[in-house]
Amino acid sequence: MIELDGTVRLSISNRSHFPGGCCQRIANARPDRRSVAGMRFVDDAGTENGGLIQHRKLNASVATRTGVIVNDRPDPQRFSIHDLKVAIAQTESLPVAEREARFAALRDEGKVGEPRVYLGTTRHRGFALMLSDAKGRARLLLLVPAQGEPVLQLLAEHSLRVVTTCLWPP
Repeated sequence: MIELDGTVRLSISNRSHFPGGCCQRIANARPDRRSVAGMRFVDDAGTENGGLIQHRKLNASVATRTGVIVNDRPDPQRFSIHDLKVAIAQTESLPVAEREARFAALRDEGKVGEPRVYLGTTRHRGFALMLSDAKGRARLLLLVPAQGEPVLQLLAEHSLRVVTTCLWPP
């Protein structure tokens, strides 16, 4: 969908024509999207700000997982996707430990997006809702395993240690 001024607001595409990213009306390549189909939303500034992407490939040796993920991204005026790409390029030649330390610093500064919500299947044919804090750490897990006994877990802030578990029926 295109506005009267020519601004692309919504792209709906198949696998062979899915667009790359865009930041402040500047298109950029996204090789990781060469095999996806879906929709891409663009905000008033011409920056991609969400979408729905389908990229499942049939493979009998891999467990099928489906779900919806909500990622929390920083304000693009404060730290844009372009800024993140520049930061990544600057770290590519660094040793692994230094690169990881740089990304940890970017996360601490709130400059890297984090997954906040997952709703979907698990590797073992269960179904889960996982909510994470602003740093992407899982904090609440509602799980219905394939066996059927639902579980609610509240997770500790600095680890995956379970703080509270509730089973139904009580």
